[in-house]
Amino acid sequence: MVGRRSKGTFPYAERSLELGRLLKSERQHVLKISRRELAERSGVAESSIQAIEDGRTLEPGLFTVISLGVALGLDLGDMMRSLTGAVHRKTLSPNRSAKDEAA
Repeated sequence: MVGRRSKGTFPYAERSLELGRLLKSERQHVLKISRRELAERSGVAESSIQAIEDGRTLEPGLFTVISLGVALGLDLGDMMRSLTGAVHRKTLSPNRSAKDEAA
């Protein structure tokens, strides 16, 4: 199994599956390129692209996702928002660390 966890133990499996669908759709329907060509453009192994697209990689690395998004010409911010929803920033008080705020 490619990836770090099985589908049953990964809390964000649906997001990973959606990422695979998004990348595959962009590759096939927008750019009309093969996995091999995407691999050449992105520097990501063709087998890794296939595993992400097929939903077998549930935790693709950040730089892998960035490389694929850039190679497909996607706006990375829009891509991530479509997968995760809006991010709401918390302002830290001057005397507290992020660790203190999380507690």
